[in-house]
Amino acid sequence: MRALPDPACAFGDFVLVPQERLLLRGGVPVPLTAKAFDLLAILVQRSGHLVSKDELFEEVWPNTTVQETNLTVNISALRKALGGGRNGSEFIQTVPGHGYRFVAPVLVRHAMPGPGVMPVAPAASNSGAAPKPELVANAGFGKSLGAIKHRGGRSSL
Repeated sequence: MRALPDPACAFGDFVLVPQERLLLRGGVPVPLTAKAFDLLAILVQRSGHLVSKDELFEEVWPNTTVQETNLTVNISALRKALGGGRNGSEFIQTVPGHGYRFVAPVLVRHAMPGPGVMPVAPAASNSGAAPKPELVANAGFGKSLGAIKHRGGRSSL
């Protein structure tokens, strides 16, 4: 799989920190297998866009022949871990015969300006122009990032 994106992403009650290979829900780590995490990172990175099964196979299982069952089992595990909606459909939409789309709104964290406030921008934009960051109230990032920073009593960021 190619390099994961740097910024943390928030959706629903979750914060995805790709560089740390960490998914948090309310500041608590959510266990995922390596392949399920890779799938989630790709889908979130391309939020709102169809990601074909072939693209997912190329990204998650490069130069490897795998059965489609591997993909469906990992998508099922992701939906179970994310919960929400009927069978996790609040976050991941199946496009029959084609692939999957991450449908929940995603906010990308670029920097922390101070406690309780952070700039965010939509994860994907069809306009091609760079999105302008906006400030929103802290929706759990501080708590989530605190869990990362204080893991084991020392900073890991």
